[in-house]
Amino acid sequence: MIISNLIARFVAVLFVLAPTAGEAQEPPTPTKKNYAVLVAGSQGWGNYRHQADICHAFHILNSIGGILANQITVMMQDDIANNPANPFPGNIINIPGGPNVYPGVNKDYIDVR
Repeated sequence: MIISNLIARFVAVLFVLAPTAGEAQEPPTPTKKNYAVLVAGSQGWGNYRHQADICHAFHILNSIGGILANQITVMMQDDIANNPANPFPGNIINIPGGPNVYPGVNKDYIDVR
């Protein structure tokens, strides 16, 4: 019970190296050296933002961070994209008017209840 409560409060763990000011930014080269773990431990429509942010973070780490998709572990309930309250079924949008960030996310661990 204590572990599940801790996980429910643990929204995301990201380790990203950002370039320093003035340092030239080049397109990332996929690397086998970096890994990431993204966790959205909350569930339900009221906690939409947690899973939406995890999906967005996945795409940022993969496209901008250069971390290979299979080296990003995602843990989420996966109960909002097709939630009856979702006005855009099958979509997760993390900013108003933004793109659908749900497709392409490798969901390694989901709630199967």
